[in-house]
Amino acid sequence: MKASDFVKAFATGAVEAYNEYGIYPSAILCQAALESAWATSAIYLKTNNLFGVTKGGGASNEWWDGTTYLSTSGLTFRKYSSARNSIMDFARIIKTNYPSAASVSSDINAYAYAISNSSYISESNGDNRSGYEKGLKSIYSTLKSYIENIDLKKK
Repeated sequence: MKASDFVKAFATGAVEAYNEYGIYPSAILCQAALESAWATSAIYLKTNNLFGVTKGGGASNEWWDGTTYLSTSGLTFRKYSSARNSIMDFARIIKTNYPSAASVSSDINAYAYAISNSSYISESNGDNRSGYEKGLKSIYSTLKSYIENIDLKKK
C-alpha cells in the first residue's frame, strides 16, 4: 500500500485514538505500518490486527471481543472486527502498559526509543530493539508529509 493510501485508510482511527488515549497519530500510524507491513501482512489481512497484538493475558474489552486467530507459527493473535478497533485497542494498551512511551508520542524519535526499549519488544523472541527503533524512524520519514496536517480536533 502506498504511504498516502495508508494514511487515508487509517488516519481517522488514529485521530480517534489520540482523542481517547492521547497517543499521537504519527506514532500510531508509524507503528501500524511497521507491524503490518503497510497493511499487507497475513496477520492483518486475516484479523484486522495492524499491530500484531497477541492474545496475551488480556481480557476482552470494548475494542476486542475476545476472538482470536492461531497463526501457523503457533502464536495466538487478537482478531478485530475492524482496523479501527485494532487501533483503539493498541492505543489503550500503550497508554496503560507503556506510559513512558505514551508520554512522548508527540516526538517520534523519543517514542521510537521508548517503545523499542520497553518490554513491548521481546529480545528473547528474537526482536531487535535497535532495528525496531530505526524502522519506526524510517517509516516516519516516509509518512511525514502525509501526516503533518492531520487534524487532531475531536470530530
